[in-house]
Amino acid sequence: MAFLESFLAAFLVIALAELGDKTQIMTISLACRYPRLPVLVGVLSGLAFLSALAVVIGAVLFQFVPIVYVRSAAAIAFIAFGIWTFIEKEEKLEDKECSSSIQDEKKRFLKIFSKCFLIISSAEFGDKTQLSVIALSASLSEPLAIFLGAVFAFFIVNAPGVFLGKKIAELIPIKYIKIASGILFISLGIFFILEVLGFF
Repeated sequence: MAFLESFLAAFLVIALAELGDKTQIMTISLACRYPRLPVLVGVLSGLAFLSALAVVIGAVLFQFVPIVYVRSAAAIAFIAFGIWTFIEKEEKLEDKECSSSIQDEKKRFLKIFSKCFLIISSAEFGDKTQLSVIALSASLSEPLAIFLGAVFAFFIVNAPGVFLGKKIAELIPIKYIKIASGILFISLGIFFILEVLGFF
């Protein structure tokens, strides 16, 4: 795949997978309690770190494991992610009002940044989105495009949550997003199967 196609593939997969996911819910919750800038920077830094780690793992697999095995494994993984998306429980935001005032403005930027970074990194490590980045990076030959697409998707999904708080969560039709996400995962799995079989 070309750079742009790989970027778009990563962006679509991660964006749909993250809408209404626990990361977005946690980001909104953190933004309700802490100043927005360190929350946004901490969350995105944690997600970028995990994405970089996933891309490196995927790139190593791409170089040293025969592509037919890599894409077969990726196909199985994406179909499994699709099924997982359909059956996983819906994440809910705690029923607390988000204050528009900054309650903890005296806290240092670094302390809040570190807390958000650690919370998000711990929660997302080994999650289906990180595994998706590994699978994409292992299957495609554009690791930089995969990384940039994933990070851009994380930004697009989580930045509104930081600035709009609970309102954005109430406007998202989670049920339909999960359906679209599941269909996309399964479609990618089928695509990789057909590619392995020589149809593409």
